[in-house]
Order: sequence, then structure tokens, then C-alpha cells
Amino acid sequence: MSKQNLLSRISRRGPLLALVMLSVGVLGVIGLRSASASTSPMYAAFYRLYSPSTGDHFYTTDWNEAVNAFNNLGYKYEWVAAYVSPSWQVGLVPFYRLHNPSTGDHFYTTNWNEAANALNNLGYKYEEVAAYVAP
Repeated sequence: MSKQNLLSRISRRGPLLALVMLSVGVLGVIGLRSASASTSPMYAAFYRLYSPSTGDHFYTTDWNEAVNAFNNLGYKYEWVAAYVSPSWQVGLVPFYRLHNPSTGDHFYTTNWNEAANALNNLGYKYEEVAAYVAP
């Protein structure tokens, strides 16, 4: 059965159902497709982990980094916090990740001035751009 025939049959059962089915299909295509075979996915899972010993929440798009934190650093996996862009795209801004080695705390911000203050005055070290997000 073609997509057109399927949508026609669904729409006879109610406009709302047709809209829901169409939305699910569109979201599935947008959320799961890659920009191209040679680039990273448009969106990646942003894994959230928690350290009971420090109270720190740790976020990463890198599954291997999440597994390392779980296996070797005492973090517990919680869930996928969001889907974010692992690379820059028009309209997105960097989400900076900093770490304070004295406390074990991670600090995240989109504001470079805030990150610079944490670097210069609060004992944090720059780690990386954790993701790219909408401002």
C-alpha cells in the first residue's frame, strides 16, 4: 500500500488521527536521518549520568565516554536528557563543558563570559563543547 493510500484510509477515520500519524512519520524521519553518510547525525542522544559520591551530573553525546564514566568513575546512568547537535549548524550555539577537579563538579553553559568566569575565578578547567543547542 502506498503512503498516499495509507493517509487516505487514515484520514477517513478522522483528521486528528491522520495528523498524528503524519507527525510521527515526519518526526521519525527528521530525528533519525543523517545529514549524509560521511557526516555525523543531525541529532545525537545527550546521555545523563550521576555520581552519588560527588553529586555531579555528567552529560555527553559520546557513548564511549558515558560507558567509561559508568565503568571506571563511579557514575550511574540515568537517561537520555535530550537530543542535541554534535556539530555546529546555523542557529545553534556551543554548550560548553567545564570541570572542577577539586570538587568533581561539571559546569555547563552557553554563555562564554560565564564560562570564562568559572575558568578564571572558580577553579574550573575547560573540557570541550559538549553539544550545540538552540539559544
